[in-house]
Amino acid sequence: MNKEINLFDFAIKIDTNSTDLKRQSTTISKFLSIKEFMQQDFPEQEYLVDKLIPFGGITILSASPASMKSFLSEYISYCITSEIPVFDTFKSQKVAVLIVDLENLGSLVQRRLNSIDKDIRDKEIYIFNRSKVDQFNIEDKQILNEILDIIKQKDIKLVVFDSLIRIHRRDEDKSTDMSIVFEKIKQIQDLNCTVLIIHHNRKKGFNSRTNAESMRGSSDIHAIADSVIILEKDNDNQNIIKVTQEKNRNGENYPSFEIEAIFGEDRIDFIYKGDSVIKPTKQFKAEESILKIIKQNPEGISRKEILEYIGEDIGRNTVDNVLKKIESDTQSSIKIRYGNKNSKIYYLENTASLFPSTIHDTENRETEITTNDSILEDIREIFEIESIETYKKL
Repeated sequence: MNKEINLFDFAIKIDTNSTDLKRQSTTISKFLSIKEFMQQDFPEQEYLVDKLIPFGGITILSASPASMKSFLSEYISYCITSEIPVFDTFKSQKVAVLIVDLENLGSLVQRRLNSIDKDIRDKEIYIFNRSKVDQFNIEDKQILNEILDIIKQKDIKLVVFDSLIRIHRRDEDKSTDMSIVFEKIKQIQDLNCTVLIIHHNRKKGFNSRTNAESMRGSSDIHAIADSVIILEKDNDNQNIIKVTQEKNRNGENYPSFEIEAIFGEDRIDFIYKGDSVIKPTKQFKAEESILKIIKQNPEGISRKEILEYIGEDIGRNTVDNVLKKIESDTQSSIKIRYGNKNSKIYYLENTASLFPSTIHDTENRETEITTNDSILEDIREIFEIESIETYKKL
């Protein structure tokens, strides 16, 4: 028996008055000639948070676990309802906010909000928290209608979903599934409402960088968004966060910058620190060096040879850690075959067919590799080689 859920009963009011802000959309009810189209008067894009969160659009805030993304979404909501600049830098417009938090316990959300501002209960924020109901699915007609009703009744202009994976029962890796989920979210947009979605990054693999490709799930998630913001903690100081806008449909991406979480006795604040200067770790530098060495040796290279190339610049333990990471990363473009005395040979995936030899698969079956001219052409392009004949002779 399904338990009836009334989201409005669970909306916790935190009060003040909101301002009306009309979503910028122009409906064209007929086909137009290019001349007629160019005569249309389209309004300039407004921003709920200047440069970062476009009004009426979908913004995705994505990061690895424990990157303070939920905390930051609550802080941004507070700034918007208070009409104060986000990070003391980005102007915000004052509107009412609904936070649908399906990630965190109510007690934790309460402590966070109190640490942002003791008087936050006077702000026009409404919260739906996971401790109120066990099941939530945006495809559930009753649940979606309740959200739409709250938006209309309270004149809400920003809805925060924390997180994407919690609001549906679909497969994030399938574009067809995600299109269905975002069709439901569009009904929220149609009420002149902005949507901010908290999302998760994939687990980092070998030589991976934090960017749009690091976002989990189908590429359609990135494609549907109007703005994509990626968070990455500093390697040495976990209170410093790199903020990168990977996508801005309405203009140029804002340059990457750093913020710092300042923890007081009973208060937290986020301070703008300027342009991003986060330095790569020793591990990442080692990965870059080893990747370069493997690229320079398309026929493949052993651990012993890698160590000879590197010399004393990188320790043996670090090299071994990198090679283990390569071996465990199923998505890596670097593969392994076995050479003399069963030694491991590391090579770039697309170069395998250049060098006739025996490769052992996961079941230890042997597969003969043959030369392929189309792949040779790809390699010539990748490595900027003038002639492919040299490689054929190998």
